[in-house]
Amino acid sequence: MNSSDEEDILSIQRVLTGDTRAYALLVTKYERRLRSYCRSKLPDSEVDDTVQDIFIKAFKSLSGFRLGRGFSPWLFTIALNSIASKKHRFRNEEDKRARFIAENRDVHATNEGMDKLEAEFLLKAVGALPRGYRDVVELYYLAELDTEQTAEALGIGLEAVKTRLFRARKLLREMLENGNRSGPQGV
Repeated sequence: MNSSDEEDILSIQRVLTGDTRAYALLVTKYERRLRSYCRSKLPDSEVDDTVQDIFIKAFKSLSGFRLGRGFSPWLFTIALNSIASKKHRFRNEEDKRARFIAENRDVHATNEGMDKLEAEFLLKAVGALPRGYRDVVELYYLAELDTEQTAEALGIGLEAVKTRLFRARKLLREMLENGNRSGPQGV
């Protein structure tokens, strides 16, 4: 267990003994990562409410947290499940954004505008990955979990995480090099 995990456990213990203000330490520590993760999966208009909902769910479930485990994988497991339950409502909006990006990709734009389109395209490419690869990429890169925490959050082995990351990077590279907006082929 590293010092960050120990700090989390101390904060959790304080919360469980009645010092609910100690939860603010956990929120402050994980909010940026959680917000980044949610941004990759939801429309911008839903990010704030979703992040808040996830922290509330985690707070309410804190008594069930096992102190020997890492808080970040536990938190991002809650996030993964919360977002999955919301995803179906936003598919149409994501399809509209993808069509917009595809239609406007070759339009002359400022560097900032092109950077935003490239980031959107990359997120769309990640979204087109098979779910097992997509979940690993989002937790590892966007939520900034390490490989062990990603494995714990997904309930899979460490080697499975490494293999999925390797394969996902290969698929993303192929998709980006080919300008393939429809997703990976042959998977």
